[in-house]
Amino acid sequence: MSSTLRPFLTWLVLLSLFACPAGAGAKTSTSATLLDHGILASGDGLAGKRINIVRRTTRIPGRQGMAFGILFRLEADSTVPVSYHTVISFRPARGVVTGQPNLRLSRTHRASPGETVGLWHRLDAEQAKLAGQWILRVSCQGRRLLEQSFFVFPE
Repeated sequence: MSSTLRPFLTWLVLLSLFACPAGAGAKTSTSATLLDHGILASGDGLAGKRINIVRRTTRIPGRQGMAFGILFRLEADSTVPVSYHTVISFRPARGVVTGQPNLRLSRTHRASPGETVGLWHRLDAEQAKLAGQWILRVSCQGRRLLEQSFFVFPE
């Protein structure tokens, strides 16, 4: 083996060890189970607190400060914490009046297998005025695990 190829192969082996979720080259199978969905109790969802869903529904009154979301459990065939990705988006994807892109929030999180996790959104004054579909999506390693739609109706 040439002296220039050996460092490259060593680098590839090290990269594969750190890139795999289980750390030993095995791919972890991850799933999510929807436990609840709907309107949150006032003040919930702040500072990483567990959310409290008070009414199970997909129809959300369009009021400033109204919060809605999902409660789900992550499962994996490993005990290693799982990185998962969340997206909160509004449809239509572009504003009817301005043509500008509508809200799309995207974040990466970590949780232990078996942990119950909440994902929520609180409507601001402008969002409460718009009728439309909100989608809360959870994915892992590019695979969609869970998706829940909510429909906001301005009052």
